[in-house]
Amino acid sequence: NDIDGLGKSYHNLALFYRRENDYENAKVFFLKAITIFSAQNNNDDLAKGFANYGLLFKAQQKCDSAVQYFKKAIPCAEKTNNTDVLNIIKLNYGLCLNDLEKYKEALVFFNDLLKQELENNGEIYPWLMFGLGNSNIGLKNYNEGIEYLLRATKLKYKNSEFEHLGQVNLALAKAYENLNLHNEALIHYKKYKTISDSLYNRSEEHTSEL
Repeated sequence: NDIDGLGKSYHNLALFYRRENDYENAKVFFLKAITIFSAQNNNDDLAKGFANYGLLFKAQQKCDSAVQYFKKAIPCAEKTNNTDVLNIIKLNYGLCLNDLEKYKEALVFFNDLLKQELENNGEIYPWLMFGLGNSNIGLKNYNEGIEYLLRATKLKYKNSEFEHLGQVNLALAKAYENLNLHNEALIHYKKYKTISDSLYNRSEEHTSEL
């Protein structure tokens, strides 16, 4: 109906502003969309609205706020049986919990996802390995954490995902350093730097073309 259509328009506008890093306008339109989806009892769009609003805070490193909206998104997504959306919400919830150093809570989400993702090697699999690696390292299970991170390095990445591969190598460097394995730490730090420098150069090239 027209009201749902208005909610979707607000939501799309919010996504546009978020991509433009205009967080204030994104916030305004996410809240407008969420209000409409909630009034219409539209759980499918409400789950996406809450989740994307959470991602807005995650992008600003405000994980305390982000997890509050991921928490609201989960029951909405569960009512729709939309597994893909639910898995993405759980993944980002777990990643935020890692950033908040709540590693045991994060592992609950990651282990739940692991049961599903091992079967289909889905798109969130590299991020899942990264999350599991960081959770275990945060709990000082260094060898197990390193095993997950090494799995993440062996996956195929699109050009748009190279930054993630860089973060995996940086996490490995820190983990090896904690084990006093300095040579291994240096190898992965160099890989991180190579990827980081490559991404910076691409950004510079893109800027010069504008």
